[in-house]
Amino acid sequence: MKTITEKAKELLGENPDLLVSVYTLLDRVQHFHWGEDCVLEWYRKLESKMGEISYDTGFLEEKDNKLIVISDYGFCSFSEAKVKTLPEQTAHGRLKGDHHENALLITVNVDYEIDKPQDVFYAILSAAR
Repeated sequence: MKTITEKAKELLGENPDLLVSVYTLLDRVQHFHWGEDCVLEWYRKLESKMGEISYDTGFLEEKDNKLIVISDYGFCSFSEAKVKTLPEQTAHGRLKGDHHENALLITVNVDYEIDKPQDVFYAILSAAR
């Protein structure tokens, strides 16, 4: 997470038209440790890194800057997942969590309504015009 965050902050300093940062570690942790206290700790670590990018850089102080935070899916215990995305047993061990159909979506200064994943593309395209 530290490397991705530092690179994102560096790139923000170059004032890019678009910056996409992808954090995958929390997804992996949740698959194997869903329901354990360490999952909450990883959420806190990710929240801290997102704060560094969004607030510590001054990014959100600029009223024209737009922010979209999205996860591919929410999470739930493996037994509660409506669609199993992975087998319960993997070469790395037994999975405790799987994706839930509800995803996380947070937007700042984005006027395009996002109802489905492809709308993120259209929101970016709309902002570029």
